[in-house]
Amino acid sequence: MPIISRVTVGTSAVQLLAANGNRKAYVIVNRGTGNIFLGSNNSVLTTTGFQVEPGQAFSAEDDPSDEIWAIASVAGQVIHISEIMVV
Repeated sequence: MPIISRVTVGTSAVQLLAANGNRKAYVIVNRGTGNIFLGSNNSVLTTTGFQVEPGQAFSAEDDPSDEIWAIASVAGQVIHISEIMVV
């Protein structure tokens, strides 16, 4: 899987993916040592987001065009993101 982007996530929400109608699928891999939490906007919290544990991945193919935000339980978590686009 090629790494399209590498993002460091901390204890404040950060946008991982902008909304993109050309995106057909994506994979987000937590390469950090702490949990990350995914959501659809910048109000994602560690108590409301979808949890991705260290070494685990989250992928979407059904409706992957929406924006994705993340927040981490501890600062400095490395995330790898791969996207499949239609050109």
